[in-house]
Order: sequence, then structure tokens, then C-alpha cells
Amino acid sequence: MARISIASVTKCFETDTSVVNDISLDVQDQEIITLVGASGCGKSTLLNLIAGFEAPTAGWVLVDGHLIKGPGPDRGVVFQ
Repeated sequence: MARISIASVTKCFETDTSVVNDISLDVQDQEIITLVGASGCGKSTLLNLIAGFEAPTAGWVLVDGHLIKGPGPDRGVVFQ
């Protein structure tokens, strides 16, 4: 089982602008990944979805097999 599982996640904001569009990703235990992209491409939005600060418009995010419905003590974010 993946530690973090992102399945067909889309995030749209009020203007119906899709910032994250149909993203799927599995991160295994002890795996390290890097999100790289231009400013405004959705990196922070994807991290906010994993943290539970934002809810996806479509799709779902699982951490340790549990659906993310909001922030929780099992996840932490260090802001820049």
C-alpha cells in the first residue's frame, strides 16, 4: 500500500480555473519525491491537498489508506 495515494485529483478555484488537473501519484514508505515546476503550476496546491488545507474538486487523497478530509496530527507542513 502506498503511504500517500493521489487518485485523479483536480482542484478548481472560484474562477473555474483548474490549477491541478487529473493528477494521480503514489508515494511509497521512505520514498523521497520532488515537485518541480514554474510558479503557479500547482505545486503548493497539491501539497495543500495532501495536508488537508484544501479539498479536491474531484478525486481523492489517501494517507496510510485513510481519506483526507482536513488537517490532521499525522501530517505536518513547514512553510518556506
